[in-house]
Amino acid sequence: LASQAAAEKRPASSAWQNFLATANLPKLVTAVILVALLIIFALAPAFRFHKLDGSDLFLHTREELLEASGLRMGQHFLRSYGGSMHALLTGRYEGAEEKILKAFPELRSLSVYFKFPSTLYFEAEERIPLAFLDVNDTYVTVDRFGVVTGSYQELPQGLPAIRGIEPVQMQVGE
Repeated sequence: LASQAAAEKRPASSAWQNFLATANLPKLVTAVILVALLIIFALAPAFRFHKLDGSDLFLHTREELLEASGLRMGQHFLRSYGGSMHALLTGRYEGAEEKILKAFPELRSLSVYFKFPSTLYFEAEERIPLAFLDVNDTYVTVDRFGVVTGSYQELPQGLPAIRGIEPVQMQVGE
């Protein structure tokens, strides 16, 4: 019985030894490590959005920006990443930025990017109203560049009035 068990072990160990002798072990180990790293990269929570951070805004919350962006919490950071070559090289979500700026034209500038670990970062600058125009029973607020920041039916409090100017564009953000 003992010799029979030894005979059965020999072919298996011999096959294993043949495999190790013919396989290029450094390449095999490298391939296994790369596959393990890819699995970790794909599944690790550090590469998914779990936190929101960024500029403090007066008019909108980060959650409102997230909702308008088309991105969602828990998604992998590479999903929806880039857009143009410039966005890829700078690490920005260009498509999300365009959606947010379309939804909130009162934002002057916006950058959306991933910060390790697991943070979706919004860097935004709002257009701050500095004065208003009285146009046909509507009050239009403008920022320091003359861009419309809002339109109101009631008199804006605490802002100086600009009179004698007829605006060419009446849309927020223009």
